[in-house]
Amino acid sequence: MTDWQALALPATRHVPGQATTADATVLERACRTALPQTLDDTARHNTAWRYGLRLFNDGFYWETHEVLEAVWMNARPNSCERHLLQGVIHLANAALKHHMHRPQAVQRLLALAGECIARAYPQESQMLMGVARADLHRTVTAVAIGDGRAVIPAHFE
Repeated sequence: MTDWQALALPATRHVPGQATTADATVLERACRTALPQTLDDTARHNTAWRYGLRLFNDGFYWETHEVLEAVWMNARPNSCERHLLQGVIHLANAALKHHMHRPQAVQRLLALAGECIARAYPQESQMLMGVARADLHRTVTAVAIGDGRAVIPAHFE
């Protein structure tokens, strides 16, 4: 298994409609590291999940979506893990739309992210796949106000 920290970040951030292009080689390599099953219990060892969070935290929002989609596809339908991944993907897309100056899209995507996060953390649950519910709520707020320092902290150690 490839360590998520050893994977190189893409050379540039892809923004649709701009002259940037996605670094397909890096993203394909990262996608191949997704575990065959996406589970809370094995999230610590899911290189693609951890790398996807790193991409988000470093502002590679389009790339985050690409990598986390591979992890999302390996989650059971309607599982908490699948809802969490969908919420993070929506957050990444909202941050990208903010960068593209599309405020209506940002609001729509943040609403979808909030719905997914609510489904991911039922009842008293506070932690899923190394991500705290409270941290995600702070991230939603940061993206909503356009704070370029929006991050999703991971709690594995």
